[in-house]
Parts: sequence; structure tokens; C-alpha cells
Amino acid sequence: MKGILSIILTLILSLAFTSAGFAGTFDEKCAACHKPGDKPAPSKESLLKKYKNVSDLVKAAKASTNPMMKANQGNEDLLKNAAVDMGLK
Repeated sequence: MKGILSIILTLILSLAFTSAGFAGTFDEKCAACHKPGDKPAPSKESLLKKYKNVSDLVKAAKASTNPMMKANQGNEDLLKNAAVDMGLK
């Protein structure tokens, strides 16, 4: 009985953490550079004015020549989730 309960609890916790894995992606991964004032990177507001959907923002982020973006350019899921977190569709 304890074994089954442990398995169920483990599954519930793993599903909870998996589904929340990208919650707040922009705030957690992007906001430190993309802050008001457009320094050192365009602010969230500037990005929202420039890009109207997720795919446009992801395409631009992947094409960025800014060396600070290199660490995230290969992670399309992170870029998509950050764009959705910003409110893009």
C-alpha cells in the first residue's frame, strides 16, 4: 500500500512540476535584460510593439546577432514559451 501511494505521489508531483516548467518564462529567463528603458536589450513593451505573434518573435530571437542571446537561441521551446508568457499568440 505504501509503495502504491509513493508511486501515485511521485507521479502527481512530477506532472505538477512538468506542467509548470515554463510558467513565467519571460520573467525568469528574459526580464533581466529586456527591462524598461531598452538597455541592454529591447524592453518587453518594445518587443510587443515590434512582433505581433509568437513565430515572428522566435524567428527574430533565433536570428539575433547579440552574443547575450546565444545561450537561448537553440532552445525554441523556451523562446516560444517566453513569447506566450509575454502575451503573444
